Amino acid sequence: MKTFALSNKAFNSNHDVKPNLDLSLEQLRRFKEADDSLQAACVRLGIETPKLVARSR
Repeated sequence: MKTFALSNKAFNSNHDVKPNLDLSLEQLRRFKEADDSLQAACVRLGIETPKLVARSR
């Protein structure tokens, strides 16, 4: 959490930086894969977990 706060502060402090859409989409894909993997592991272990990534319908 501390790392996210520091990176978020650094990102917000420089207004000249344009977000890289390809990088953002790649990060989103990796987060979704990690969420799917976590959900599968929790199902195997019988642990109830919240949905971390919104699912498209």
